[in-house]
Amino acid sequence: KEGYSADVMKIIYDHTKDEKNIFNRTFLGYPLHRAVYDRLSILEDNITPVLRKMLAERKQVTIFTAPCGFAYDILNPLNTILKDNPHLARKIKLIAADLDPYGRIEGYLQKQAEKLNIQIVFLKGDITSIALRNRFLSHCPYDLALFVGLSGWLPKPDIIHHISLLHKQMKRNGIFITDSFTASAYSLSGYYAGFKAHYYEPGVYKALMDYCGFDGIHAKVESGRDNINHVLVLKPKRVA
Repeated sequence: KEGYSADVMKIIYDHTKDEKNIFNRTFLGYPLHRAVYDRLSILEDNITPVLRKMLAERKQVTIFTAPCGFAYDILNPLNTILKDNPHLARKIKLIAADLDPYGRIEGYLQKQAEKLNIQIVFLKGDITSIALRNRFLSHCPYDLALFVGLSGWLPKPDIIHHISLLHKQMKRNGIFITDSFTASAYSLSGYYAGFKAHYYEPGVYKALMDYCGFDGIHAKVESGRDNINHVLVLKPKRVA
């Protein structure tokens, strides 16, 4: 019923490995859900050192994440960094965008931002719409940008448009992080359940990102235990 909404992602991210309820274990043990769970760890492991370095070297760090969901992939690394260096909070500006159909994400992010003492701007709406794009473009350039969890659901022309536009708003020394899913047995069951998704092998997705202006050839790729989800860390191509 919920599909892969932010609330469902939160359930997957929050679960403990010693879950005793057999139905929960079945749901959380589904290969696609294991891949989502693994993805969070991969994202945190890559984002934490990137943010730590940026905060040490730059006067301000502007972060853009869309769709943001509950933004664990950004908030958890910030929690880790700011715990020992709270003075760095003044350098951070977080721009987060999501459909937020139930109105739960914005309030959650605002509370987390208050705890961390960071600046946050939440943009509600469809990131493929001209209206929302104009709003998030008003906060660029970006030091770090994320496009996670949506590559499988957006048509390819929309992905190309969004990523190409985002590339133009990145700082030359910025970092872009995104992910893709590989088709497997789970995709067939998803098809029968009514989901229509797009799947990209890492090599194909790297080529797509390269087409959009990022250095896909030299992208760092890290995959989860089932080799279903693939996280890419990219830099903008150098301008001749």
